[in-house]
Amino acid sequence: MIAIYDRIYYTIYRMVLKLANIFSATTDLPRTRVVIVLALFSAINFVTILSVLSSVLQKKSIIDSKIYTIVGVAAIVTLNFLAVFYKQRYKKVEAGLSVSWDKEKNKSILITAAYLLATIIFIWMAILCFKHNVPGN
Repeated sequence: MIAIYDRIYYTIYRMVLKLANIFSATTDLPRTRVVIVLALFSAINFVTILSVLSSVLQKKSIIDSKIYTIVGVAAIVTLNFLAVFYKQRYKKVEAGLSVSWDKEKNKSILITAAYLLATIIFIWMAILCFKHNVPGN
């Protein structure tokens, strides 16, 4: 699981750098931008999972409380930052994957695209679930 996270991180990191070069933008804090994107998708998955469980089980969940939701999302953001920046772990990840990037580029891009697509499909399915479980429908 950690290897997949590392691949997704590195693929998005390379994409951020490439987009900065294409648009002649500054590459200030590219790692931070990548972690924010990863944290956003992780938080979306977290909230969606809890919402679907709450809807399916017809019970209140921690999503019903704004404070618990904020604490949960903050924990996810913190965990993503720790996963990348703790003891400068990003250096090991980037060094390890940059060596094999040419050979495994397509595999990494496919894994990243599949993760992003799965997240979008998961949100769409959750919305459909809520439409069918709304009282009065």
